[in-house]
Amino acid sequence: MSDTNFVKWTLTVQVDGGPTLSATETLSPTAYQRIAFVLDKAIDNNTPISRDINLPPNIQLLVLKANKYDPPVTYKVDGASSEISLISPVIQFTTKATKLNLTNKMTTDAIAIEILLANDVTAASQPA
Repeated sequence: MSDTNFVKWTLTVQVDGGPTLSATETLSPTAYQRIAFVLDKAIDNNTPISRDINLPPNIQLLVLKANKYDPPVTYKVDGASSEISLISPVIQFTTKATKLNLTNKMTTDAIAIEILLANDVTAASQPA
């Protein structure tokens, strides 16, 4: 985890022949963390590979990115019963989630995962 002053993000969505919507923001987290790993391919159709990621408190920004997006790659937040297919990058602002679970059900490919977290560690240290 590293100290930082600013995290800038920009999002532009453009509809072909239609409107464009853009947003830009600067966050002031006290720390950020980059997590990168490879989620191995499933052993077989009945044995997917999963990995739990413990998340720090007071997340201001979570970005989840993969080198390949395919419905057999899924994620769950805080042990939810339903899985969400990882079909595109995921950007989440201000979440109180504490755990992220990623699963690869593909038997043909391993998946490279990158997670960027920006959080406020000073808020975590303050008494409730």
